Amino acid sequence: MNRLFFQKHVPKLALLSVSFIWGITFPLGKYVITQMPVFAYLGLRFFMAWLLLGFLRHSHLKRAQRRDWVLSVWIGVALFGAFAFQTIGLVYTTAAKTSFATGLYVVFVPFLYFAFFRT
Repeated sequence: MNRLFFQKHVPKLALLSVSFIWGITFPLGKYVITQMPVFAYLGLRFFMAWLLLGFLRHSHLKRAQRRDWVLSVWIGVALFGAFAFQTIGLVYTTAAKTSFATGLYVVFVPFLYFAFFRT
């Protein structure tokens, strides 16, 4: 395989792979929440992410300052809230509808950005 092939097709395959992985998480999440409570699932998910990121970026954690920790906690709380609303919604509707509603951020974020920053 030549370099041109990789430059042309690898980004497309990467985007396809990310889309597939993101898309499969909704039916998987729907199944998991039939087996365990929503907040237990979210707690486990966030704990595993914390472990993985702590393992991969432990040197950054050593250098983090108090401000970094405070901002991280607030970002984590906001992210947890978003995941909680999304996962609780998944209890009451289908995985397809939840993924569609979640994917709408791709459309709305540029408009919200313009509304707030006028650029």
